[in-house]
Amino acid sequence: MFLDGEIDTLIVVAPNRVHRQWVEKQFPLWADFPWHGWVWPNGGLSSERRRQVLDAALQVRVIRPRLRVFTFNFESIRIPKGRYPKIPEAFRVIERIFATSKLGVYVAGDELHRIKDHAAAQSRALLRLGRGKAKVRRGLSGTPILQGMHDLYAQYAFVDPAIIGEESFFSFRTRFCRTAPVPGRQNAVRIVGPRNEDILMSRIAPFTSRVLAAEALDMPPQSFDFLEVDMSPAQAKAYATMQEIMMVGLQETGQVISAKIVIAQLQKLHQISSGFVFDEDRQVHWLSLEKVEAIADRIDDLNRPVVVWAPWVPLVDKIEDVLAKRGGGVRYRQLSDVDRWRAKGTGRNPILANPASGGTGVDGMQFASWAIYAANTFSLEHRDQSIKRTHRGDQKEHCFYLDAVTRGSRDLVAVDALKAKKDISAMTLEHLREFVMESIK
Repeated sequence: MFLDGEIDTLIVVAPNRVHRQWVEKQFPLWADFPWHGWVWPNGGLSSERRRQVLDAALQVRVIRPRLRVFTFNFESIRIPKGRYPKIPEAFRVIERIFATSKLGVYVAGDELHRIKDHAAAQSRALLRLGRGKAKVRRGLSGTPILQGMHDLYAQYAFVDPAIIGEESFFSFRTRFCRTAPVPGRQNAVRIVGPRNEDILMSRIAPFTSRVLAAEALDMPPQSFDFLEVDMSPAQAKAYATMQEIMMVGLQETGQVISAKIVIAQLQKLHQISSGFVFDEDRQVHWLSLEKVEAIADRIDDLNRPVVVWAPWVPLVDKIEDVLAKRGGGVRYRQLSDVDRWRAKGTGRNPILANPASGGTGVDGMQFASWAIYAANTFSLEHRDQSIKRTHRGDQKEHCFYLDAVTRGSRDLVAVDALKAKKDISAMTLEHLREFVMESIK
């Protein structure tokens, strides 16, 4: 479109850190035409120098045209609730970008499933972005449906509300979702399943392009296995106590308990099975290093690059400490850490990352063909996206994934649920009850 003179500007909104990768890695690799990139900086336009750089990026070059590329992270454009919400600084910059475009602006939402909650601050902002101004709007996602068909509403409303043809999410829910009353909450309903799927699919089909990795790439096979460890006596005692608290809450009909509370309790169980607990002051107490030591032993045995996924800072800290005594590893905090890790070579070489931050959109981890999950979040998005960090692009080797699980815990059941494409974090209370009861069998 740029080469045909239809647009002169691209705006990309993506998850934090991923938005940098568009300019720092992907455009240099793929764009065979003149372009200039500008990335929304951490801390915003906090200095005069940053404002001067933005002013230079906003200029349209007429004699020798080049595509202007501006990338923002979702968090930077959030619009808070309220009648007169404070418009974020990044949104005001975007208004200037539109005002300085001569030919037209192309707006893309990367990992667009991040706006599946239509009422969230970043969803409201993205739905507002470029409406009536952008020449083109596109949404990009490898996981557009995580919880159910209702995930699609906000994503297609961003592209064009006329595609689905419903004036609001509530009219969409009435037409395309089966609902049930929420006990104890007057007039409140919850979504229990889809309806009229054929109508919805026929409406979005002309505006949807779907390409599977297997169709575009010659990808190697994948294998999944477990790394099992035992509980220490202190772990077993703490686990049994927490499990009893959760079961009492689920079984007593008179007690007020929500899905959010059950998820929090399941997470505490998961932390105990990983070897640690938080006290009331958020101080960490370690009950066992069995899982951490087992992961370090496996890394030593493999003697090759490995990606280690861990969802909690204390667990990453402890793994990093243990690995430091055995030759060290690289901890992912920003994109340059991946380059530093790759530069260390193909010997014993682990990189540690949180799937919530390093698991989405980060390129370069396909340098490894092995990944170890010290623990999982209960999010299907985190699981699927983190798997794709190694099984992607120019990966040629058979990919192996090890889940570190503790015997006597619910770890195995949680992994099986994620493998079956069940998003535990999005389950209703009734589904969580079934999940917990099933895991006891």
